[in-house]
Amino acid sequence: MKVTRYPISDIQVSGALAYLMQNEAMHNLMIGLLKHSTEFNKPDAYISVIHDDEVVLGVSLRTPPYNLAISDVAHLDVLDLFVKDVMDFYGDRMPGVLANNAVAQAFAEKWCARTEQIWQVEFNERIYQLTSVILPKDSIGHLRQMTLEDQDLAVQWLKAFQKEALPENDHTEMLLYFSDMLEPQHPRTLYFWEIDAQPVCMVGISGKTPNGARVGPVYTPREFRGQGYGSAATAALSQLLLDQGCKFCFLYTDLSNPTSNKIYQNIGYQPICDVQMIMFKDMST
Repeated sequence: MKVTRYPISDIQVSGALAYLMQNEAMHNLMIGLLKHSTEFNKPDAYISVIHDDEVVLGVSLRTPPYNLAISDVAHLDVLDLFVKDVMDFYGDRMPGVLANNAVAQAFAEKWCARTEQIWQVEFNERIYQLTSVILPKDSIGHLRQMTLEDQDLAVQWLKAFQKEALPENDHTEMLLYFSDMLEPQHPRTLYFWEIDAQPVCMVGISGKTPNGARVGPVYTPREFRGQGYGSAATAALSQLLLDQGCKFCFLYTDLSNPTSNKIYQNIGYQPICDVQMIMFKDMST
C-alpha cells in the first residue's frame, strides 16, 4: 500500500472520484468539493489517495481552514498512512476530521496517539438520501429562488442558522457565501418558501454530485415554526431537483434533533450512514 498526493488537475488519474462514486450518497460532500471547489488550486490544499497496486483503498482531502475529510476505507489500517502523510504535509496540528463514525474515531485515535492533541466529538450527523418525494398534505405556499434584492434577509437568516447549528458566526463569511450563490451556474442556490409573498422559511442547494444534489441549509425563524414550512420547502426543492434530472437528493441532519430527523423521513428521505465531526485540541488548552 502507498499514499500519493495529487493536484486537482490529476484527480481523474488518481481514481479518487471513481472510488467515491461507489457510494455517492455517503461521499456527496467530498465529490461536490472535488468537482466544484476552486480551493484546491491553493498551495495548502490537500488531496491524497491510498492505492494497493491499482486498487484505491481510501481518499482524503482538505481545504484549510476546514477539517480533513476522509472517505470510507477498505480497512481501518490504511488510516495509519493518512495520519503519517497529513503530518508530513501540515505538521502535528489539525483542527479536526469529518468521516463516517468508524473512520472518524479510528483516525482520531491514531492521530492523537502520534501528536500532543486530544479529540472530542463536535457533531453527530446522519446522511439521508431521497429518490421519491412524499409531498406533505395540505401544505400552503410556494418556493421562490432568491435574488440580489433578498440579500439582507438572506444574510440575517444565514447568520441565525449558523448561530443555532454551527459555531463562530461571522457576518462577512455569510455575505460572501450568499454572494457566491448568486453567481450564474453556481452549484449552491438559496430559496424562500413564501406565504402570500411573505418569506417564512429558507432552504438551499449546498452542493451537487454527478447524479444528485445536497439540500441545505434549511432554516425557519422561530416565529414561523410549527407550521410545516420546513417540510414543505424541503419537499418542494427536492422535487424540483428530481424534475431537473437529479436521480436523488441528499441532506445532513443533526442527530440531537429528533424532530428534524422525523420530518425528513416523512417526506421520503432514507438514512444512509452516520458521520461525525471530531475536533482536535492541544492537551494544555
